[in-house]
Amino acid sequence: MPEGRAELRKGGISSTAATFIVRTPANSGTRITLQDQSGKNITASDSNGSEYAISLTGLKPGTTYKGKARISLSRVKLITNAPAKNAGAEVCDIAFTTPVRDTPRTLYVSVDGDNRNDGSSWSKAIAGISVAVARARAGDTVLVGSGNYKETVRIFATGDKGKWLTIAGAPGSDVSIDGCRNLHQGIFLRGKHYVRLDNMRIWNNFGNGSLSAPGGVVIQNGSNIVISRIFYDNRAGNGQLCFNASGTENLLMENCVGVTGFSGISFSSCPDLEIRNCVFVRNKVSHGHIGTTLTAPAHLHHCIFAGHVLQKVHNPCLNISEGSTFKEHDNGFLVRVSRKEKPIWGFRNLNGKPMPQNDAGFILNSQWMRQGRFGRTILTYDDYCKMFKVKPTALFGNPGMKAVSYFYYFRDLKDWHDNYIQGKADKAQKELFRKSNTDELRARDKVKITDYIATNPEFLKRGIGLDPAAFKK
Repeated sequence: MPEGRAELRKGGISSTAATFIVRTPANSGTRITLQDQSGKNITASDSNGSEYAISLTGLKPGTTYKGKARISLSRVKLITNAPAKNAGAEVCDIAFTTPVRDTPRTLYVSVDGDNRNDGSSWSKAIAGISVAVARARAGDTVLVGSGNYKETVRIFATGDKGKWLTIAGAPGSDVSIDGCRNLHQGIFLRGKHYVRLDNMRIWNNFGNGSLSAPGGVVIQNGSNIVISRIFYDNRAGNGQLCFNASGTENLLMENCVGVTGFSGISFSSCPDLEIRNCVFVRNKVSHGHIGTTLTAPAHLHHCIFAGHVLQKVHNPCLNISEGSTFKEHDNGFLVRVSRKEKPIWGFRNLNGKPMPQNDAGFILNSQWMRQGRFGRTILTYDDYCKMFKVKPTALFGNPGMKAVSYFYYFRDLKDWHDNYIQGKADKAQKELFRKSNTDELRARDKVKITDYIATNPEFLKRGIGLDPAAFKK
């Protein structure tokens, strides 16, 4: 790319979708305007840093499109005392013809591959997952072989209705996406549709609240996305969020595991969100936030929530924005105090109005209460059932997951507060605290996603937790 110049190149083009990849020397925004042969205008735009992809869907097969891309660059900062200059805008011509019909392809990725290969077979595999995805088009499958891939996987291609784009670990493979304790995103999608992510482990990420959109899987402004059999393994890292999505309609997350994120999940304004048969273990502050609204309902069911770190026993499992559009049932809880004391849900609003603020006798940091960090009304599970007039379906107990073979319980919240928070525990109890912080994580052990399948007969009977059948593919 010439210094100071923008670059626009074609990505995958199918019969109904096209992707263009933008690279610029500074942050930029791009607007694409196309016309088909009848003169109908089609526009798409995005602004997402210095490298991103814009996808157009709903195109017509066998149709020629012509138009322009206007790339507006932000002010360029140089290491100099001279004032920064606005880089202005560049205009690129675009012309392409969609194929009459598509032939779905499989692109192969291997740690032993070469990015100069075409990816048409294992012997001609591509080396980088992101490189392969950038060449994919709607209807294709990117199949990834076993190995450790040191990259943030940026999903530059898109699927379309009836033509899902699939990025998956090959059957029987052990695929790891390695953040090298430096990258704050494992997989990133923005403005993509009909995409399926399957059978991969994300680990070794770094993240904190000052970084933009941190997370194992980060999804923005898309629709019809499926996340399945993704293991966010943060036992040895410092990741912020396991799964992070916003503005995405019809998002399904199933048979996924999130371990030891600063917060587990964050879903904001994702209409018709469904989370099922997932497992969340020892996430630090809470297991996360579901940003329901009056027009963005969410359905959470058959999941397992197992503990927080010892410091956060008093925090609710999840913070829910709008209570009237939150539906849950048949979830399992492995908690450190009894169900009579453990906060499960925190709610901010009900029917669009703020709920009353309470502390329900919990020992919750007063500053966090004022911030509403965990909602305004914080409830145990039984109090939630009474307030919302729902039938109790939760299962409290130990699921018997191989990966969580040891789990520490407090007698009650007073035991936790006096002996852990205030430091009044005797030597023997302090040793148990230490054991909890090491043995519950098993940070030095090789743990597979299937090690989080429940073995407790009651959990299995009710289908709570990972679905064993999903891992026999």
